[in-house]
Amino acid sequence: MLYYVISLLSQIYCDGPILQAVQDARLYPDSKYFVDMPLKFDPVTTLRDFYELGEKVKDVKNLAGLVSTGERRCKSASREIFPALRSSFFHYPGGRFREFYYWDTFWILKGLLFSEMFDTAKGAILNLAYMVDHHGFVPNGGRVYYLIRSQPPLLTPMVYEYFLSTGDLEFVQSILPLLEKEHNFGWSIELGAT
Repeated sequence: MLYYVISLLSQIYCDGPILQAVQDARLYPDSKYFVDMPLKFDPVTTLRDFYELGEKVKDVKNLAGLVSTGERRCKSASREIFPALRSSFFHYPGGRFREFYYWDTFWILKGLLFSEMFDTAKGAILNLAYMVDHHGFVPNGGRVYYLIRSQPPLLTPMVYEYFLSTGDLEFVQSILPLLEKEHNFGWSIELGAT
């Protein structure tokens, strides 16, 4: 019996997929933190729940629903704290980055569309359109010093990808003047492309 329990604990703390997932996600300040934590549930329940969660996460629609629920809760809480908060959040690549980057937003948008998160994708586009409306172009990223440089204009391809996924012609028509503004800005001034 003891060997069985040790074997189960080993799958959690020593060499199994739970430890791998925790370390890959960098949930804790150092790699030793997790292995020093006690289990909240018995090892059998912990492993079963982890594997069942894995199956649910593999289902893109289920994962998109989970993200969507979390996003709604986050928006709701944010509006309570910051009433002037814009309706859409900027999405950023993560890691050491804490602000949006134009190029990364293009790829984030493709993932949102693949996950059928159309409202979130539209919000990302509207945020970039806001930049065009206020600056004439989308800066390289979300910092003041990026206001002097950009990347190749990606807003038009983003709107096109959105249209292919949704067929929302009304949105395309409403944002067309800002697409033209970004295009004209890119051809009228030299920016450092990065």
